[in-house]
Amino acid sequence: MTTTTNGQKRPVGRPRILTDEKKDLVVRFLETGGSRKMAAHFVGCHYTTIVDETKRDEEFSARLNEAESKCYAKHLQKILSSDDWRSAAWFMERKFQNEFAKLEKHAFTDSSGHDLTPEQRKAAVDAILEERFGTIPTNGKTHD
Repeated sequence: MTTTTNGQKRPVGRPRILTDEKKDLVVRFLETGGSRKMAAHFVGCHYTTIVDETKRDEEFSARLNEAESKCYAKHLQKILSSDDWRSAAWFMERKFQNEFAKLEKHAFTDSSGHDLTPEQRKAAVDAILEERFGTIPTNGKTHD
């Protein structure tokens, strides 16, 4: 705060981009399933503005976490209680990838689907390296 010539106090610096009204919009946006990046776009600021504000304002940070938790709980409840749970499951796989995304199994198999032996796997990797880079390291060390 600084004092003006007539004795009134006013804030110093640029006004906050995230007003209380915009913070409320961000919270409501997250409750419906939007991401923090899309919420930033929605209220007209950069994503890092929201990140920085959560570091400055613990209450705002807690409200965002609560909004995301409500969204999570709402869709999980729909999966558990609905005959048609597929759309909620699809949403959960994409929104909460760490918990719900399908894990892709990458395995070396032959044309019959059988696992390759370690020697066959090494030969397959060597063939890929040779195809992409033209040579294979011969010193027995792996490349960085």
